[in-house]
Formats: sequence, structure tokens, C-alpha cells
Amino acid sequence: TIPENTTTSEATEESKNEIEYYQGYEVAGHLKIPKYKIDAPIFKSMNMQTLNISVGVAYGTLNEVGNTTIFGHGYENYPFSVLGNIKIGDKVIITDSNKKEITYEVYDKQVISNNDASYMLRDTAGAREITMQTGHSDSKRLIVSAKEVSK
Repeated sequence: TIPENTTTSEATEESKNEIEYYQGYEVAGHLKIPKYKIDAPIFKSMNMQTLNISVGVAYGTLNEVGNTTIFGHGYENYPFSVLGNIKIGDKVIITDSNKKEITYEVYDKQVISNNDASYMLRDTAGAREITMQTGHSDSKRLIVSAKEVSK
């Protein structure tokens, strides 16, 4: 059985932060792709254990200016199994650990070589962007890029 989410509170000098855990791993936020009914935790650290449960932050900080890269498996019943079907214009909602929710819109989708990591370090010209990455084949990866949309 899957354990329920748990939270703990850690007092700091300036504020009281709640840290959320899912199956024993710290959660950085949540990913929603409404069109495909995806609602999944985003783990703060990315490793084989967390990727076997959901998705994780590989580079950057959720909902901050710049590009944040999120990795996940594209296997059936995993959150990124929908990336192959996602379309330009689809919405992705990221809620960070501070409960700030930002809606992003997909603007690019491409298959690249496993050797290419340039998509993680790209200049966003001061915008908030996310890049979702999953495997495509033995030597390729599927990259889906989305940028913040105004409310």
C-alpha cells in the first residue's frame, strides 16, 4: 500500500515552514496537467528511488525566474507517460512548497540526443519556464518546454 502524505513543521527564526513528505521523500511541489488528469508530487531530490515513484527536480527551483528542469519516467501509469501526447498550448500547473501556483503553457516539444543537456541551461530572458524530460528511446530523450502564462 502507498503511505499517505505526511508533513512536519520546522521552526525557523523568521517563519514556520511545513515540509511535505511522500513515501518518505521530501516534496518540492506538485505537478498538474489537467488535460490528462495528472496530479503528482515533485520530489526535491531526483534519484532512482524517487523517479520510480513520481518526478523530481533535476535543475533549478520551482516557480523561480529561469528554467527549472523536471525529470520523470515515461512508462505507463507514471506522470510523464502523457508527454508523448502533450500538445503545444497545453497547460501545466506547478505548485511549489510555499503553495504558490503558476500556470505554464507548452510551447516546444522535441526529441534530442541523450548527450545534449543544453536545454537545461538555456536563457529564459527573465521568464519563468519549466522543462519536462523523459526517455524516448535508448539514445534519445523527449523534451517538453513550457513558459509562465499571465493570469
